[in-house]
Amino acid sequence: LLIAVRPTTPDYKGFRLSFGTVGAPRHHGGHEKEGSFKSGFTVGGSTPGQWQSIFLKFSDFSADWSDYTGECTTKDPDGFQHKCCTKASSEVCPNEKYLKGIISFNIWAEGVEGDFELDIKEIAATTTTESSSMMVV
Repeated sequence: LLIAVRPTTPDYKGFRLSFGTVGAPRHHGGHEKEGSFKSGFTVGGSTPGQWQSIFLKFSDFSADWSDYTGECTTKDPDGFQHKCCTKASSEVCPNEKYLKGIISFNIWAEGVEGDFELDIKEIAATTTTESSSMMVV
């Protein structure tokens, strides 16, 4: 995914993007009707008013993320260890079936204390970091 953002708080480190799709697995402790896949992203500093593009690989997303941190690397207070998308834990990875049925996108600011503000211009599905081969959604 390629997202175009304009930050006013570039030092904030808790931004995440999730996408929902029909039939996605629900994460441990999940309260939503359908599951979703989530990945964190960082925004670098930019000149005020300047848009920047951030590329997120689908393999960086996991359906098994913590309600406490939004991350797939953490252990919840109840002892449950979350899993990130790897070859050994492919059940939490977005596969072709899920990628064909994306129905929602969400931007989160979670798991990190601090002020945050982020303008979003677009979210696009692409196979490369170049904007020439993208589909704006």
